[in-house]
Amino acid sequence: MAVNDRREIFGWAMYDWANSGFQATVITVMAGPYLTSLARREVGENGIIFSAGPLLVTEKSLFPFCIGLSVFLQIFLLPTLGAIADYTNLKKRLMAIHRAVTAGASNKPRKVQKGIFKERVDALGKEMVAKVYKILRDKKVEIDQQTWNRRYREYTEKIKTGSVLEIAKVLRDLFVLKGDKELSFGERKMLDTARNLLVKELAIAKAHTEEKIMEELKGIFAN
Repeated sequence: MAVNDRREIFGWAMYDWANSGFQATVITVMAGPYLTSLARREVGENGIIFSAGPLLVTEKSLFPFCIGLSVFLQIFLLPTLGAIADYTNLKKRLMAIHRAVTAGASNKPRKVQKGIFKERVDALGKEMVAKVYKILRDKKVEIDQQTWNRRYREYTEKIKTGSVLEIAKVLRDLFVLKGDKELSFGERKMLDTARNLLVKELAIAKAHTEEKIMEELKGIFAN
């Protein structure tokens, strides 16, 4: 190939132009809201997607986490892949593979919607489900008479753990509290959050519809 081949230069210019358009539209404008909406649909408002030690990824922080992870990987992968592309005849092949992977990943979120966002809850076994229902039915608990702000922070921390047992305790305590007094707006919102999260996880674990799980919960707390 001749040095400064016009066709080669034009081809790379068109590639860069198309890639810049992809970054500006799909990654910057569309991917964030779309991925967040998929996550929110599965785990609810401020729902936890996964946690590992101090790392906690919610539906709102999922997209920034993915961007940060991709940048971290680029730091290690791009120098190596760039060197391979520059010193071998694999430049076009690598570009084609990269484009294919990118295009496939762009179409993947809807397909993995029932996978990655539910991976944590799929791990619920019969024993864990039984523990959840035992917590929900044990309504002989004393609710701490601390101020709502402190109780709200405590419940928020329990939900952030991602533990279905902790979420079940929050839901039970709020229903017990509801029997003693009228819940405030913040308390009702917290109850809805805990209930939605628990319903989604139990529905997946038991292979039931969310409507059926909701009816089960109504039956438990009606008594």
